[in-house]
Amino acid sequence: AFLLMPIKSTYLLLALALVLTAASGAHAFRKAPSWTLDLDLPPEQRFTSAVELVVGLHGWNHSFGPLLRDNHPLIAAAAPHAPRLIAAFKANFPERYLELTSFVQGMANVGHPEVNLTVAIVFPYFVELGHVKDWAEAFDAIAAQPNGAGNELFGNGVWKRACTGILSLPKDPSQPMLHGRNMDNDPRGKNTTLNITVVKGGKVLYHMFCWSWTTTGTMTGTRLGRTTVELNWNSDGYQTLEQTLARIENPKMVPGALMLRDVLEDDMTFENATEYLMTILRGGPAYIILSGPNRIGHVLTLQFNNSGNVKETLSDASNVTFMVQTNFDRWKPDPWYDPRRTAAEDALTMVGREVSGEKLGVWMALSTYPVHNMETIFSVLMTVEQAPWGYIRRGMYPINGHRIVPPP
Repeated sequence: AFLLMPIKSTYLLLALALVLTAASGAHAFRKAPSWTLDLDLPPEQRFTSAVELVVGLHGWNHSFGPLLRDNHPLIAAAAPHAPRLIAAFKANFPERYLELTSFVQGMANVGHPEVNLTVAIVFPYFVELGHVKDWAEAFDAIAAQPNGAGNELFGNGVWKRACTGILSLPKDPSQPMLHGRNMDNDPRGKNTTLNITVVKGGKVLYHMFCWSWTTTGTMTGTRLGRTTVELNWNSDGYQTLEQTLARIENPKMVPGALMLRDVLEDDMTFENATEYLMTILRGGPAYIILSGPNRIGHVLTLQFNNSGNVKETLSDASNVTFMVQTNFDRWKPDPWYDPRRTAAEDALTMVGREVSGEKLGVWMALSTYPVHNMETIFSVLMTVEQAPWGYIRRGMYPINGHRIVPPP
């Protein structure tokens, strides 16, 4: 009988299901605090109030404290090389360097001067440092221990879930492409997530929805009329420590954490953003999901060597109406231990063409286990016509309390 109901009734039931899911547990999802990044401020003052806002709302022990503690293996490994990292960041990205000092000043203002530049420099280079082969293997070993303190994001075998992006075309051709995004990461970063509006001269330039403002960059953002964009972790490729440091010191290299802010702040068109992301020198592989005007979107698979890059396109000329990208190449089957892409595709297929191209349908796919999983920090919906609309999420656990197990 359900399948015979009019589409409006189906929408109502689906919406009711989401409401009941939210009501089933306290704080199943909640709004991210709003904050304004004012580019008219001197860069050495810009991020100080963001640190103060987060600690004021959540306290140190429920925000930066556990996040820094759980990232300690990477911070400790990088500390002997901090002078090289700081010198490279200051020389190659002087404005971002000054912004990073404002982050450090915020830490001092909330009573934690130990979070100095030696510690903070890890954040803008976390993509690059996360692809140091020996470190990734060591962090895997730490994380695999009972109650392991390693930040599994930086390993390549323990914490595999690390973001989902969905591009979906509404059936109504007058509506822009939808871009849905789950951020899966260290859940301790949840309370550092902010909904950021970037302004200059009293005008809104672009929006960021992320915890990665701590890098002075972003991994999720929108510039209205231009592009929506997200970065997902790609584990396909590691380098030695010295190779990584040499690449970081190369003035042509753009850190993964800063690429998307460049796209947004430089007011790049969708076409220019695509070309920029496909051709710049990076310090690590990545997946980029972006959409633009005229109902077009790309999934970019980016490697150390740009000759291995792949661009997949979704548009009204495509023979599909949605694309899903997690943390593995789309032309390969999902690994058995991480079927997020298949789960999202199945959910979008199940709800049908009418719903899969609507906000509700994309939100449902983002909310389906294991797309929404134990490490999901937030879900957000974006278009080139609307600022990010999202919520901080409560982690979803399988009913038996265990992760997906290998097939017999």
